[in-house]
Amino acid sequence: HSERCAVLVHLVDILNDDPAAAYSTVRQELEAYGAHLAHKPEIVALNKIDSLPEEDVAEKKAAFESATGTRAHLISGGLGEGVDARAAGVSSLPSPSSLISLT
Repeated sequence: HSERCAVLVHLVDILNDDPAAAYSTVRQELEAYGAHLAHKPEIVALNKIDSLPEEDVAEKKAAFESATGTRAHLISGGLGEGVDARAAGVSSLPSPSSLISLT
């Protein structure tokens, strides 16, 4: 029940041909759904960074942030890379126990 969560967490697959477009699709769906979902605090993480060379990850991150105007955390769910940094971002937001993943 996304209406009751305090923070939205978007996990975006960095291997997607266009991660920014995938994120934008979800943002459009949030706007269309209503219930003020599009105005909730959010954390965006580009996942599967272990699947690409570091320079490709940096380029995709820069392109994503430029296209969306949104800061992206870099994580590898499989290896646990960057997960602590993402959790630290959550801890500074209200009610981290009521998170929901969308993408």
